[in-house]
Amino acid sequence: FVNFIHLFFKELWVGSLIGLLTIFLPGVSRIKNARLTATMLWLYSRMLTVVFAGIGITGAYIVWLHLKDPQYLFTTEWGRLFIILSVFANLLVAVRLYHHVVVDRAWLKPAARWVTYTLALEMILGIAVLFVSSFLIVTTPPFPGEQFSFERHAVSQGANISMIPYPYESKNFLI
Repeated sequence: FVNFIHLFFKELWVGSLIGLLTIFLPGVSRIKNARLTATMLWLYSRMLTVVFAGIGITGAYIVWLHLKDPQYLFTTEWGRLFIILSVFANLLVAVRLYHHVVVDRAWLKPAARWVTYTLALEMILGIAVLFVSSFLIVTTPPFPGEQFSFERHAVSQGANISMIPYPYESKNFLI
């Protein structure tokens, strides 16, 4: 359920950006009503604040469930993909905070003229997050308890006896 909520919020964020840039802003630019555009972008930014909170809370929970130990960030494929995802996600959050703090303020008019480009950058970063997330979802998270390190060797009446983990079935041993 948490994974569903997380994916829903992520898709809402990136999907609404795509809709905003491809449908809403071109339509409003034909009307040429700056006040309407500013109000809608302000409301959109407020909606994304709730979405951002949902993504952050559910994302932290999902990482806690899968990662378990920070050492797996650098020793597993899941951890490496998570690092890449974190880079894109942090860039995405930085651009979103720029929109939320700088562009939404009416007294910063010079920043508002770049809003189409910065929204496009946010959309591209969002698509990159979704792309890396799709690889992360299908990658097996690290399972620390599944690998046996047990190994015994003995010599009896001139015969060597070894007991080692079976390489193809992790819960079986070879003697």
